[in-house]
Amino acid sequence: MERKIYEAAVEGSVISLLNLLQEDPLVLDRFTAGNSNRKPKLAEELESWKLSSPLHIATAEGYLDIVKILLSVNSEIQLEILKLLVETIGDNLFLNSKDDDGNTILHTAAADKQVEVIEYLIIKTAIEVNAINAYGFTALDLSTQSSRKDKKDLQIVELLRRSGAKHTKDIHLSAHELGTTQIARTLTSHENHHTNNALQPRNEGCGNVHEKKKDWVEKISSTLMVVASLIATMAFQVAVNPPGGVWQDDIYQSGGSPTPSESLYSHPHIAGYSIFADKYPDGYGTFLISDTTGFLASLSIILLLISGLPIRRKFFMWILMVIMWIAISSMTVTYSVAIYALSKSGTMSDAVFIVISVWIGLMGLLLLMHIILLIMKMIKYVEKSIRQLRRRRQLSGNTA
Repeated sequence: MERKIYEAAVEGSVISLLNLLQEDPLVLDRFTAGNSNRKPKLAEELESWKLSSPLHIATAEGYLDIVKILLSVNSEIQLEILKLLVETIGDNLFLNSKDDDGNTILHTAAADKQVEVIEYLIIKTAIEVNAINAYGFTALDLSTQSSRKDKKDLQIVELLRRSGAKHTKDIHLSAHELGTTQIARTLTSHENHHTNNALQPRNEGCGNVHEKKKDWVEKISSTLMVVASLIATMAFQVAVNPPGGVWQDDIYQSGGSPTPSESLYSHPHIAGYSIFADKYPDGYGTFLISDTTGFLASLSIILLLISGLPIRRKFFMWILMVIMWIAISSMTVTYSVAIYALSKSGTMSDAVFIVISVWIGLMGLLLLMHIILLIMKMIKYVEKSIRQLRRRRQLSGNTA
């Protein structure tokens, strides 16, 4: 039976493997307890692969379906494949790499209560036990968050503490490390990722981390909705009630056409039309464009928030914040033009110029910061892709 299992793994035959498992569901358990010791002849035959289990063979041959079936039937084999990867790659940088939420494999193992995996990582590898994820948690923090601690939680905490693991509050971060952590949090909050590799909650401790992320998204959405509603209301009121008011009467010549006059209030006009538009036609055009832009941007935010789209993704949240920037900037221009038009010539021009200059400088600074963060994220993504490519080539070389 054992030989047939090996043959199915070598050939990549999913049907044969399923038939064998149906005949003897416990056959895989005989491999996880030292198969090579009990079957020296079989181990000798497999010396060409330098492996000792069907999972190793299926992994080396690249039979993904076989690997999935073996892992689903006997989850304890997962530790074997972890050992195989660590021994094959032998790269500490790969071992301590982080996902989109800043979690290392130790964070994941602590969240999933994988005692054997944690023990192996601590004893046999150079895993960083005090690595901090994007939410400011170490593996020890995740292990002690659960309100219902069981035996596994206590074992994990004991293992981590023996290896020198600490809580985040006990770690004295240098200024550089603290800045790096803050940048990681900002990237996690604002950047787009096309794949969701976030740590999936499987216990209460890990759930608290994702609950904080969910709460943050909900708070941002609520804040955007309130601010967008206020801006839309202001923009609407300013459009229908422009600064300076509207004409209250009509002035025409006796022949039916308006009578020109040097007096402002005897200037030909029509009731209901904007006084601002008559006095400053060029400025009124700028005023109307900026006000309309802010109004439409605010309505767009409201529409996206109530449309049912998956706005909880970071990419959509980033889009909403960019639109909010446009709305706020438009209202700043609207306010500046209105103040300039309603003030006497020269009295407020310098103040308006200073306000606009400061605002443009602030927006430029924020834009520069986001560009820098985006470049850093792109560099990190390229480096990660290069490392993955190197690992694939290394695995292919070892398999060959």
